[in-house]
Formats: sequence, C-alpha cells, structure tokens
Amino acid sequence: LARLRGGGSGAAPEVAAAPGDEPRFSAGMSPSLVYHLLKVPEKRIVGPGGAVLNPRPVEAPARKSVEQAPLYTPAYVQRLQATVEETIAHSRELLARLKDQRQRVDDMADELLRDDGTFAPPAEPACTDERAACIACYGEHIGNSSVLKCAPQVKAFSECALRVQEEFLRAHTPAAAPAAAAQ
Repeated sequence: LARLRGGGSGAAPEVAAAPGDEPRFSAGMSPSLVYHLLKVPEKRIVGPGGAVLNPRPVEAPARKSVEQAPLYTPAYVQRLQATVEETIAHSRELLARLKDQRQRVDDMADELLRDDGTFAPPAEPACTDERAACIACYGEHIGNSSVLKCAPQVKAFSECALRVQEEFLRAHTPAAAPAAAAQ
C-alpha cells in the first residue's frame, strides 16, 4: 500500500510506500482561518524577525450584558385578571338574561299552542263580493279617465274590510272577550 503524507502548507502530498499502512492526509490552515472558524478574536502572530504574520486581526465585539425586562409586570397581570373576572361576570349576567328571555318565549309559544285555533285564518276570505265588484269596475273604466265612477264599489269594499277587522279585534282582545260573552 502507498502511504500519503502531505505538508502543512497545502502542498501536494508525498507518497511513500509502506506495507500495511493506511493512507493519511494532513492539511495546513493559517491561524487567521482557525480563529475565523472558531469564531474567536484573532491575536497578532509575530513571526521571526518581528514580522506580523496576520496583519488584520479582527477585534471581537464587546459583549453587552442584556437583562430582559419581565414581559408582564405584576400590576399588568392584576389588571388582566380583573378584566377577565369582569368579563366572566358579564358573561354570566348575559347568560342569565338569555335564559329568562328564552323562558318567556317558551311561555308565549305554549300559550299559542294551547289556543283553540281562533287565530287561524277563515276558510273563505272576507269581502269577496265587494272585491270582485271593484275589480270589475276598474276593468271597465281602466282605459279611459273615468275610474272615479268606481268610488261606490271602493267605498263598499273599504267599509267591509273595516267591519271584518273590528269583528276580529272584538273576538280576540282579552278585555273585549267578557263583554262579547255577556251579549
């Protein structure tokens, strides 16, 4: 086997044959590269005769001791806790109001369901004859400007509609119900 032995300056390695030896490699690095790789400040290296071997030493930046202030001061934490407690109390109050409103809606729904169906619309619409008379009159006079001739039919339809509304209110108003039953 061949034995490789390199110089420290990056020159081509020398090859020497020695049976049983494994190949070996060596590489040379300048002190400046070593300091750079180790991330430490360089020191001036003075060679023989006082010559400076690394003329540009890098000064290490001065390290500052930084103390991180606490993210939350105790006063700030207390204000946050007070705000959270107020929010929880307000949420509970809103939930109680919502529960009360829901109960009232449920009570009204139960009352409507207990009703005997008197609020159901009538099987036949009211005032159908008066309505038909109005439509027929407008149909006859729509082309000319004599639609005012339909005033008696419109008046009869309006009076019928008002009469039906009054009857409905009398029948479904709680104060009027006992008076209607007495008649």
